[in-house]
Amino acid sequence: EWGWIIYREYIDKGVSAHTDDVSKRPLFREAVGDALNQKYDVLIVHKLDRFARNVRITLEYLEKLEKAGCSFVSLNEQLDFSTPIGKVMLANLAAFGQYYSDNLSAEVKKGLAERAMQGLWVGPVPFGYSVGDDGLLVTVPGEADLVVRCYELYASGCHTGRTIATWLNQTEFRPRARRRNQGERQYLWTTNNVRDMLKNAFYLGYVKYKGELIPGKHPAIVSQELFKRVQQIRKEHYCGPSTFTPRYRTYLLKGLLRCVHCGEKVWAQHINGYDYYREQNSARGVPCPNPASYQRTEVFDSQVCQLMEELTLPTSWRELVLEFFNSSKEREEDDKERYRLEEKLRRVK
Repeated sequence: EWGWIIYREYIDKGVSAHTDDVSKRPLFREAVGDALNQKYDVLIVHKLDRFARNVRITLEYLEKLEKAGCSFVSLNEQLDFSTPIGKVMLANLAAFGQYYSDNLSAEVKKGLAERAMQGLWVGPVPFGYSVGDDGLLVTVPGEADLVVRCYELYASGCHTGRTIATWLNQTEFRPRARRRNQGERQYLWTTNNVRDMLKNAFYLGYVKYKGELIPGKHPAIVSQELFKRVQQIRKEHYCGPSTFTPRYRTYLLKGLLRCVHCGEKVWAQHINGYDYYREQNSARGVPCPNPASYQRTEVFDSQVCQLMEELTLPTSWRELVLEFFNSSKEREEDDKERYRLEEKLRRVK
């Protein structure tokens, strides 16, 4: 309509506009970074609160755009934010946007607390339950029997979370994945799934909210005696963290090496003065034909080093490396990483 050429669309799906954290809104930070590098002239948003719902963020980043010579247009608010009256309207709109976000957060928290006080579940429905016709939770016969069986196996003292996960993966039941890509892959039982199940007081008929147990309106699956027995076994099996910080070790293929059959990561470990890559996916409850085993890191590292030695660099590799590190994209990545570390340090303080 205006004859403008679209440079790029930046869409952060399902992310709150209340923050500018690069780990949560990477495309927002990238859009501002491209504007500061003068890759486009006008930043267009549907509404001002889609840009930010925080007064500080709104004013701070619009000031950066103005200094970079980048105009800002909101399709819903047809105002010139560069004029004095436009800046006044901008501050008010930003304040109302933040008020809406903060008020919505408070109302959601109040609603969750009210549900918990009424004995209703808060969050996803746990394994073993489903929503009945009356809106309350009812037990799923096959899943509920599986939950009881897991408690009984662990209460016997002869099983661990790992062995129970291995047994569960041999059944037809799978954990309820709550990730966005749950339809793209089949999730398997792990020791973490089993641990969360065995310590969840929801199966006793309670709802937990902010550390407080409240009698729920759903039926219990396990008995009080069985639950108490499992917690006692868990306490006996618990191994606390080390009282000292071990020396950080660097492994060449840490986080990169994967099993050729199941595709899961192979772990790195230091034992008795030697470094190993450990394949224990089958023991973790992941169906894998490879048995649990340890391999010296030198075997794999030497193969990788041999491959690297056979690579030939072009004569202009020094210039290419310098050009890469001096590129604007690399500087942007450094800025993002610096901001992430600064935010992490601030949160730690």
